[in-house]
Amino acid sequence: MCNTWEQRKLGDVIDSLYNGQTPSRFDKANWEGDIPWLTSGELNRGVVNHSIEKITQQGRDDANLKIVPKGTVVIAITGLEAAGTRGNCAKLGFDTTLNQSCMAIYPKSEFLDPDFLFQWYIAVGEEYGIKYTQGTKQQSYNAELIKILPISVPRVTEQRKITRILDSFDDIITLHQ
Repeated sequence: MCNTWEQRKLGDVIDSLYNGQTPSRFDKANWEGDIPWLTSGELNRGVVNHSIEKITQQGRDDANLKIVPKGTVVIAITGLEAAGTRGNCAKLGFDTTLNQSCMAIYPKSEFLDPDFLFQWYIAVGEEYGIKYTQGTKQQSYNAELIKILPISVPRVTEQRKITRILDSFDDIITLHQ
């Protein structure tokens, strides 16, 4: 049995992408509710467990926002000219809505494990943020750009073994910090 890695485009191994919106800030009835609303500045290259701001059901409805489930990988898609934003990502530790600067990535489970996707993006995000983004003033991804990002993927069983090892290294690093 050969353990080969396939070179693919990210669009080949994902089901869908989703980015959110910002409810109108002019309507105070959209804000200070109980629905989490995540911004790209809160992505921590780890598990994010809460959002700073919350919106109301009216804000969710007005901006036509979906709830992105816990465990989903989210990447920053705007402002990637800034070294502090470029490559930012997170795994969601809670259900939340997103602003327009965040993109949720939903992998095809038969091709791509979400934890492997997360570890892969941590490794390539900064480089890809320079190489594949577009814009004159602000460097950004859009869905079409994300779909063409090259990714090398082993079988899902191997992806899970790899992420278990990387997650244990992350745990050790966290303990020592």
